[in-house]
Amino acid sequence: MRDILEEVGVTAEIAIVADNDVSQGIIKTAPEYDLIIIGASNEWAVRQWLFGSIPDRVANHVSVPILMVRSKD
Repeated sequence: MRDILEEVGVTAEIAIVADNDVSQGIIKTAPEYDLIIIGASNEWAVRQWLFGSIPDRVANHVSVPILMVRSKD
């Protein structure tokens, strides 16, 4: 991913955050960054229906801008 960003002239820090709860891991780490980019997924539709999507939960708890992206497929 870093190579792709550099090819188009974007300098970014990429972080991998380990947590038992994905949204909580992002929420705890978010204040350290200027922008959070989250990949959208159609996987786990039932889980999202029951508990809400990760981007929705994150967006409700952080003041950092969030960009949700989908693959081109």
